[in-house]
Amino acid sequence: RNQPEYVVPDVTVEADEEGLSIQAVEGSFPTLEINQTYLELLKTTDDPEVQSYLKEKLAQVDQLQMNIETRRQNTLRCAQAIVARQKAFFLQGGALAPMTLADLADELGLHTSTVSRAARGKYLLCARGVYPLSYFFSRSLDGQHSAHSARQALTDLIASEDPASPWSDQQLTDQLTEQGFVISRRTVAKYRQQLGFGTQAQRRQGQLDEARTLAEP
Repeated sequence: RNQPEYVVPDVTVEADEEGLSIQAVEGSFPTLEINQTYLELLKTTDDPEVQSYLKEKLAQVDQLQMNIETRRQNTLRCAQAIVARQKAFFLQGGALAPMTLADLADELGLHTSTVSRAARGKYLLCARGVYPLSYFFSRSLDGQHSAHSARQALTDLIASEDPASPWSDQQLTDQLTEQGFVISRRTVAKYRQQLGFGTQAQRRQGQLDEARTLAEP
């Protein structure tokens, strides 16, 4: 059996009187320590070859520390920009607004690959739970709504439908259109499948099977 992998958040988001507070979690990024023996050796040795070797390694450590700090700062900046863009999600539990890696990169003045590396494998802790930073990237569906918000609206519709007479994909599409989504029936069908909902007939049959099971003595 595989051992469980525990997620440790890298960033926390908390609501306060001023809105939302974003903090990096202490210890979420690696720290480096230099063996004091080598520092003492650098001070005491007269061997130029040893001195050159130790200075080279210390310079590499300094560079690595700078790289780690840059990655930490980039991750924190990404989290701050994400929270600003997705404020409704954190404060009211709303759907995600459209936001791509390219959008965030433009806003921060960074290359898309830099933002991708800063967000990869990083997690955010908020009142709603722990999420990977990548969760908050959602492509625009129609310039106004995100794909995430469309899937959330679709979930709400199916949850509220009459179990004895579930809606077809076209009926679901029509209702989403009335809510302001510009979406095709094919896209609705794709999202429905991704969300784990069966077809109209399957959802109706599922309710019938459940009813029969409850009616059995």
